[in-house]
Amino acid sequence: IKDRQQQGIKIAKEKGKFKGGKRKFQENDPRLNLAFDLYLKGFTDKEVEEQTGINRRTFRRYRDRFGIHREKKRG
Repeated sequence: IKDRQQQGIKIAKEKGKFKGGKRKFQENDPRLNLAFDLYLKGFTDKEVEEQTGINRRTFRRYRDRFGIHREKKRG
């Protein structure tokens, strides 16, 4: 079943009909930007999730996608 499904998806992509799901947040989403700001100020993923309602795993994926990283502490 999975092989047939993959074949169907491949054919649909070639025809331009299969584009995948919509992203939950756009790059200019105010809630996502607030989450990035909190993260860069030193808040943990859990604290960001509590304040913005964005799931920790979802937030981590968007951080990776947009290249948002804190500077590592030295010392």
